[in-house]
Amino acid sequence: MKILLVTCLLFYSTIAISQTRTTNDLSLVNAISVKKYIGKNYRASVDIKSIPSDSTGAASLFVLQAGKSDWDFILKTRQDILAKTIDTNWHSYKATGVIDLSAQQIWLYVNIKGNGDFCYDNFALEIEVQPNEWEKTVIPNGNFEESTNPLKELKGGESQKNNKGIKISLNTSPDERYQHYLQVKTTNGKIQQIYGQEA
Repeated sequence: MKILLVTCLLFYSTIAISQTRTTNDLSLVNAISVKKYIGKNYRASVDIKSIPSDSTGAASLFVLQAGKSDWDFILKTRQDILAKTIDTNWHSYKATGVIDLSAQQIWLYVNIKGNGDFCYDNFALEIEVQPNEWEKTVIPNGNFEESTNPLKELKGGESQKNNKGIKISLNTSPDERYQHYLQVKTTNGKIQQIYGQEA
C-alpha cells in the first residue's frame, strides 16, 4: 500500500511539471489536516532556490487536496507553481484557493524532476477563518528547524533511498530566513515517458 501511495504521489505531481518524467523525479509531501476549514480560502507558500544543471531540471510548489484516504485525490484542486531559474537566489511562491467540500487534507509538495541543486524552506499554510482574518496552521518541521532529519514529517522519501542520483540533506545558511533548509541534489537523471517508456 505504501508503494502504491508513493507511485501516486510521483505520478500526479510530475505530470504537472511536464509531460515527461525523469529517473530523478522526487515528490515529498507535507500532509496537513483541513477538515475544520471546509469551504474556507487558503494561501500556501514556500521559499525555493532552483538551480537546474541541464534542461531536465525543475522544481515547483505543488498543491493537492485529498479526501478520507491518502489516494482519494481531488484533482480539480491541483496547482503547480514552477520555480524561477533566472538566478541562484531564493524566491517565494504562493498558491491560493478554497478548501474543497470533500477535502480532509491538503498536501504541499517538494516537487523536483531532472538534474540540479534544489532547496526548499519555510512551508506555510494560512486559512481565512473570518473575512480578512488569516490563521496560520501548524506544519510540523515546515521550516526544517525542528529536526536534524530533513525527511521528518515528509511522506515519500523512503522510495528514493536506493536512487544514487538523488542526495537529500539538511543544510545551513547564515541568513536568518534560511538557517536550516532542505537541499536536494540530483545527478545523472534520464528522461522517461509518463508511463515509464524510454524517450
